[in-house]
Amino acid sequence: MMLKIVMAPLRGAHRALRAGRRLGYLIETQGHMMFTEREKRDHILWWADATGYDVFVETGTYTGATIAAVSGHFRTVYSIEADRDLWAGAAGRFPHAHVLHGDSAVVLPEVLPRLSEPAVFWLDAHCSRGITGIGAKETPIEEELRAIFAHPCNHVVLIDDARLFIGMDGYPSFRRIKKLAGGRSVRVLGDVIRIYRDDI
Repeated sequence: MMLKIVMAPLRGAHRALRAGRRLGYLIETQGHMMFTEREKRDHILWWADATGYDVFVETGTYTGATIAAVSGHFRTVYSIEADRDLWAGAAGRFPHAHVLHGDSAVVLPEVLPRLSEPAVFWLDAHCSRGITGIGAKETPIEEELRAIFAHPCNHVVLIDDARLFIGMDGYPSFRRIKKLAGGRSVRVLGDVIRIYRDDI
């Protein structure tokens, strides 16, 4: 797959910039710095179209808006939610999807053996404001990535809220994520970290 890469320095009001810290990564931009929620979901669907992958796996179900957006575009949908009330609400709304309850650091490794083909992953289980759930850690991203990269299929991994991954407040740095990714390409677009092999 040939991807057009446009690189520009990250700018913004993030607390790390206010503190005068230098961020260790660059951000791709196509005219704007941040995706809207709709653009994030469109980006997921772009990967479905670009790869032909039929399986979608999400961590951090929240209210189920992403399940609603991708249903009909993927044959199989998994979503994992730590908060019991959010999980119950989404499970009731989306009986066609596999909506699972628990800490994604634990549940995701149990889902992966069910996959016999590559999937598009949307990792968004890190705790945010409001009613979002939380597992044992504020962000289980390292456990999630280690489990995904240990699986034999050639998955695409998308991580929401790229701006948070600067090595503070329990979030690994972008450099750490690149190390976990091994030889995979790691890029940032619209506040989404994208991890994939160039041969997909």
